[in-house]
Amino acid sequence: MQREVLIIGGGMAGLACARTLSEEGVPFQLLEASDRVGGRLKTDTDGVFRYDRGFQVHFTAYPNAARLIDTEDLNPGAFLPGALITQGGAPLLVDQGRTPKKLIQTALSPLLGIADKLAVLRWTASLKGKNTTNLFAQVDRSALEDLSERFSQDFIDRFAIPFFAGVFLDRSLEVSANRLQWVWKMLSEGDTILPEDGIEGVTKALAKGITQGSIRPHAQVDTITRAGGKWQVHLRSSETIEAEVVVIATDVVTASRLTKDSFDTEMFGSTCLYFEAPEEPLAEPYLVLNGMKRPGLVNHVAPLTKVQPGYRLAAGRGALVSVNMLGVPDESDEALAEFAKEEIAPWLPKTQVAEWQFLRSYRIPNAQLAHRPGYAKRQPKMVYDDAGLLLAGEYVQNSSIDGAIESGVRAAKRALERL
Repeated sequence: MQREVLIIGGGMAGLACARTLSEEGVPFQLLEASDRVGGRLKTDTDGVFRYDRGFQVHFTAYPNAARLIDTEDLNPGAFLPGALITQGGAPLLVDQGRTPKKLIQTALSPLLGIADKLAVLRWTASLKGKNTTNLFAQVDRSALEDLSERFSQDFIDRFAIPFFAGVFLDRSLEVSANRLQWVWKMLSEGDTILPEDGIEGVTKALAKGITQGSIRPHAQVDTITRAGGKWQVHLRSSETIEAEVVVIATDVVTASRLTKDSFDTEMFGSTCLYFEAPEEPLAEPYLVLNGMKRPGLVNHVAPLTKVQPGYRLAAGRGALVSVNMLGVPDESDEALAEFAKEEIAPWLPKTQVAEWQFLRSYRIPNAQLAHRPGYAKRQPKMVYDDAGLLLAGEYVQNSSIDGAIESGVRAAKRALERL
């Protein structure tokens, strides 16, 4: 069998590549090893609730995603900008101040000093004139170093560490400062949303318009070789497919295996526990962050059905809450669930946390690339082989939905140039 373009991997990068080729009318086939496309953006259901495979959100300010996905098609529910932060007791509000009422609440909050509040405004304003290329081309350092030059240690301990730890899955904040600035720009210039169909709604929206029948699930690729001027893609089913151009749009570990190259595969993990609460734990759709200097296991709590009612499928059921931890603890699910409820109870004194019913968990050891300072200089090139072997994925761009989509579009355009 022969194809002009063969895409290996049906995550965001692979789908963006397929979508671009479909719009250009170029024949291709996309091989997905699992039962469905989406990569880590998958949502399970049990007829009662929707469960994303790990806590994930979508930023409406993502520039590349916005070109391919109409946000309104997602029927989004949005978090309010900011967060509720606890130092052990009931949480206090830190809002980004998009309305006069919220601005006053944040201005009066004892969590932040006036110098830090002004520094937030200056930082936000400074990012408005920068695009993605500008931000990632800057001289890099750690996120913690960058924050330390802008804010007080109190601000960093109380707000920045718990907030950005939830984004980067690393409380040390030894990630790239360029990524930090880009994420803050996305947060401040758009909404943080949950699609009605769960995070897999982003997958479905991106897959719209892809040539029907071009996606093949349960197709595991074993090796890639070159012979007779063609790429030979060998499946574990013993089938071989020839192609003019091959786009490896897998995760970085699989890409490293297929190319037999040593890419930077350091990743951070996370654990997400889902609970059904008798009633909504919060009056407004905010994240609740653990701002303790010596935190336990819980990093943040998300009131999912308060943000997006579409996560509840069965009438008459309670509220869906996700409790999120950094890393993958050794304790059993049941032990983690009990620990989480004990830790959260003082944060939400008006809520009967003890009555929350544990539903399920997702342990994700490879949830996000580490992206240490200077990672951009160490990334593999999109054109891995001039004969038509291309790479697409977070590891050639940046670890985000938008980075994956951008890499897929770029790979498709390069494939079109070659063809």
